[in-house]
Order: sequence, then structure tokens, then C-alpha cells
Amino acid sequence: MPEITFSLVDDDSSSIDIINASILSALKDRGYTAISHRYSSAKAFLADYSSNPVQVLFCDIEMPDMDGITLVSKIPEDKRPDVIFVSNREDLVFDSLKVHPFGFIRKKNFLSDIKTVIGEYLARKVTPAGKKIQVETKEGEVSLDIADIVYIESNKKEQIIHLRNKKTVVSAETLQSLYEPLENYGFIQTHKAFIVNFQYIYSIVKGTVHLSTGEDVCLSRRKESEVKEKYLDYMKKNGQIIY
Repeated sequence: MPEITFSLVDDDSSSIDIINASILSALKDRGYTAISHRYSSAKAFLADYSSNPVQVLFCDIEMPDMDGITLVSKIPEDKRPDVIFVSNREDLVFDSLKVHPFGFIRKKNFLSDIKTVIGEYLARKVTPAGKKIQVETKEGEVSLDIADIVYIESNKKEQIIHLRNKKTVVSAETLQSLYEPLENYGFIQTHKAFIVNFQYIYSIVKGTVHLSTGEDVCLSRRKESEVKEKYLDYMKKNGQIIY
């Protein structure tokens, strides 16, 4: 059987055993064995992480010694596991996006949602499905992997498609004609001149969408509420945030 390693950090002694057992059960139902590490404090986890790295971190946010968001930020990005926050503080969802978690589950929904989250996690990490889009350029039609498109910037009559590898493709199509098929794959129009792949959104701050590639795109004031609502909706549908 394939194996998954995970850590669980939660200062609540009354729930940590239940959460741990539920994760193990959900993985077993999917045909996976698991090695789990439990910690009652963020500092204990960080002290042990270099010798016990894991694939997934399930973490509470509100803890006395260090909050979960700070904990994750202290792990170097190249060594950071996939993070699923387990908390009743849904008001901290957007704060948690700073560390780009895979998921966010409210504790009161945990027992009913964990199987869905585990299923989505395994599907996305083990068998991600690639989709392509055909784009018209001056040199002719090109095929692009949708997952490689970070954002599209409108420059008058040309649309500049920014890719994950930092290259760009210039299309003479309209921004709207590109947006229509991409909207079904989680692209969000943040401004009249920008369309963004939600997978690359790192954080949303008033007036700006920060991307995990280090780039920023404009967020218009009138679209801010709509963009945040769509972003959370896409994450829920893709199993990345359930709360």
C-alpha cells in the first residue's frame, strides 16, 4: 500500500486524538497507510521538523505559543509540506492565504469533511489532470497548458499571456474571448485589463493580487468583493478550502 506522512499540530488535547484517528481512517479508506506525528505546540513541531519532515501538515491556527500561520511561515518554502488548517476561526481564511494552504476546515465540520478533503488531496497530488487551450498568435495557433498560465494582461489590442516559466505568449484575440473558456478553470478577472489563474494567487490585499510567482496584478475596487467570493468558491470546488 502507498504511504503518506503527516503531522498534526493542535494544543487542544480533547480533539487531537479524534482528528488524528479520522485522518488515518480516511487515508486507509483510500488504500493508503500513514505515519503520523502529533504535537501539542507549534514550537515542538518546529523543533522536530528537520528530522521528521512530512508530506502534509494539519494545523490549528489559534494556539498559545505561536499561531499556525506564523508556524507555517517559519518553514522554508522549498521544505514546506502541503498545509491544511483545522480551525473554527473562519475569519482568518484570508490571513491564512499568505502561506498558500491546500485547505481550511472548520473543526465543527471536520468529521464530515475530512474524507472529501483527503480524496481531493490525493486526486490533485497524485493524478492531476492537464487541460489545454488553443490560442491565436501572429505566428499561428498555439496550444497552451491551462495550468501553466499564471495571468493574462491586456495591452490595447494585444493580450500578453504570462506563463509559469516566465515566458510570454502574445495573442491578438480579445481579453473577453480568452476569458470565456478559462473562467471554467478557475480564472478570475481582477481588473478590466487582468485575468488571473486562481491557483497562483498568494494573497489578496486591497488594490493588489499578489501571486506565488512573485508578480502582482491590479485589483479594482469595484471587483474586490467579487474576486474574493469567486476565489473562495473555486478553492472549495477544487477541494483546496472547505469550511
